Amino acid sequence: MGTLTDPGYWKEVARTAWLAPSWHEAALEYHKNCPASSPLSKLLVSERKIWRAAGQSIRRKAPYDALRTFLGWCDCNGVERSDALPIFKTIVDKELRK
Repeated sequence: MGTLTDPGYWKEVARTAWLAPSWHEAALEYHKNCPASSPLSKLLVSERKIWRAAGQSIRRKAPYDALRTFLGWCDCNGVERSDALPIFKTIVDKELRK
């Protein structure tokens, strides 16, 4: 590669940037390859955010749609469904008792 004033240098920088994955694709790839039991995955989404997402899904959607929306949220945020479903069930039970 040349110097900063060399036009070939900037063409190579532009080509590299163009071919690189977007930050979103890179994040999805990282989470797909990251082990589920990694302590890092527990730090990415706090339990409070899981409770909030479950509550919002239930209040805004019909029961079937609420579950589907919540599971989609879990998948997009790298939350294990087995960890999140008890929270969802607790909120559903609470709402049904009202």
